[in-house]
Amino acid sequence: MKIACLWHATQNELDIIREHLPADAEVVALAGGYDSRFEGTYAELRPIVQDADAIIAFAVPKGLLEAAGKLKIFSWLHSGIDDLEQLGILRLAKHKGFKVANVRGANSVTVAEQALMFMLALAKKTLLKHQHFVEGRQQFPLWDDGNRSAMLSGRTIAVIGVGQIGAAVAKRAKAFDMEVIGVRRHADQPVENVDNMVGPDQTSYTRSYLRVTTSSLQRRTPTIPTVFSAEQRSIT
Repeated sequence: MKIACLWHATQNELDIIREHLPADAEVVALAGGYDSRFEGTYAELRPIVQDADAIIAFAVPKGLLEAAGKLKIFSWLHSGIDDLEQLGILRLAKHKGFKVANVRGANSVTVAEQALMFMLALAKKTLLKHQHFVEGRQQFPLWDDGNRSAMLSGRTIAVIGVGQIGAAVAKRAKAFDMEVIGVRRHADQPVENVDNMVGPDQTSYTRSYLRVTTSSLQRRTPTIPTVFSAEQRSIT
């Protein structure tokens, strides 16, 4: 069995992969210099995928998998599969009969923390205040709408797409005493830390923050209203 890693893997990464494979499995990766550790060119990668039984990748050049004649499984190190659809890899997998695996939810904590970071930055006007500080400008009067920060506590966030990322956002929003509205196709399925679950066609709910955590492949994402009241103008 040969496993091809389509990035400049470290020795530690290769050892971790080998720990979960039969002793006679061969694990290969890109070697030499690079501009980006996590990707390689078609010319660099073709020699190591031609006889590979399995491929693990962060990125894949267009057309590369067509050269992998023995491929049985392709492991995509991302939670979403949008790029695979655009590259035609899902169609190719169906045609050639190899399996495709992703790492669903692997980055849910990272993305959820990023979402809360942006919400806090908006509420507290972090970038504006930093710019004023750098320029030596005073924010006055502090109670003016343009200077005054807001609180997340008591506000409402609508999370569109309550998968693992959306659920992680909801969990962290509750830590700030926010009310959480979840928007998903299966509104009858409750999720922890979501106060109210609604369907994708219900867009009349009141909220202060909007967080979209759906894949771009999910074309039935609800239409997002473009008119917000003064209490709804901070959106992430």
